[in-house]
Amino acid sequence: VEAVSDQQREHLNRLRMCDLLVGIPFFVRLFNSGRVACAAPAPSNTTVIEYTLQDYDPNVSLLHFQSVSSLGLTGPLHTGCDAATQVTAADGSAITPPWVRRPDPLPSASAAPHVTINHTVYRVSRFDITNPYEAMHSYINAFIAVMTLRLDTENLQIVFEDDFRDAGTGTFDSDFWTMIAPNHPQIYHPDPDPMRDATVYHYARVIQALPSWTSLLVTTTKPPVLAGRGQPHHCVSSIVASFAKWVTASLPPEPPRHHSLDVLWVSRRRYTSYDGSRLAITEVTRRVKQEEELVLELRRRVAAHNMSISMVDMGGLTLRTTLQLVRASSVMIGVHGAGLVWALFMRRHSGLIEIFGGNRLPGNRHYHNIASLADLHYEEALIHSISTNDWTLVCQKRHVEELYRKIVDVGDLVRSKREPLLT
Repeated sequence: VEAVSDQQREHLNRLRMCDLLVGIPFFVRLFNSGRVACAAPAPSNTTVIEYTLQDYDPNVSLLHFQSVSSLGLTGPLHTGCDAATQVTAADGSAITPPWVRRPDPLPSASAAPHVTINHTVYRVSRFDITNPYEAMHSYINAFIAVMTLRLDTENLQIVFEDDFRDAGTGTFDSDFWTMIAPNHPQIYHPDPDPMRDATVYHYARVIQALPSWTSLLVTTTKPPVLAGRGQPHHCVSSIVASFAKWVTASLPPEPPRHHSLDVLWVSRRRYTSYDGSRLAITEVTRRVKQEEELVLELRRRVAAHNMSISMVDMGGLTLRTTLQLVRASSVMIGVHGAGLVWALFMRRHSGLIEIFGGNRLPGNRHYHNIASLADLHYEEALIHSISTNDWTLVCQKRHVEELYRKIVDVGDLVRSKREPLLT
């Protein structure tokens, strides 16, 4: 019998602890945390159930409203809850929520149309729709809500409470929400339809999403097997694996991995982002000087190891195309940036190589931790920049050699089918 090393033993013990905090048992604990925050009498008969992530810091909550109303599909929720109603704030304290009995009564049926909605409405305020790393929080939080509350996505409607509309060249955000709620149109705030905005809506069920500025990708847990985005952790998550399977369920199955491996080089290009309330073209920092020549040289070298390299800019791709690319790849490599978040959807025991440099140095642990959660092999490299104007990275001969070796080494780990032991 092969002896188990101390490193392997520590790895196995950590896997067990991680399963309790970021594995399937998490859903049971979150559901069991549910408490009735409000049970209002007639005529509203509103019930509000609060589910709090008690093992996580911040202590954010998922809210489940039954029998609730609003003026306009994106208007504030009206409940019959009294001023003594309290919910849990992110710091764990108790606060009075904005949806307690409001001073502005809803118009009567004689003054405005009244409509009853029997399907489930999911209200979410997105944090960012042009940066996939930041957007991923709201996606994985939506998955947690669907699994915990057993929501029927065929009977779900998304209502956005933010002011985002156009994501520019990228469609991944609207693609995601259409995918999880395909049968009802997405409603944007403010509602552009003046008639709809003057209608009183009565809902059988409204879900208020977890905050989109955080998720298990960046949280701290108690005990601290996850320590936030600035600290490395070694924690495989069956929640992340289930999330990836859920998002990619409509894709055709990937062919089995052969000896030949596909490497995906993620290029950093100009992208659209919000400057205040408007979209603007943003020039990226940390671009690699003469990137195409570098990739050609690496492609030539790794061919001897039965590996091929494709270069792609993720910014203008649909969600489906992005997912197909990463699922077909065995190794992803790129300079630190939002595009590397798509490694979450790579097949288990694939590889991620993160290139640091410029204004992002190896102290940043975002993608190390994502590789950990997704059960990927992880390596990093450092390329220095020559200027602080745009932090352009310049590859010298030794950098080319280092990248070549890391691609080959990670490819060998992928072929070995060994468990990643992150360091």
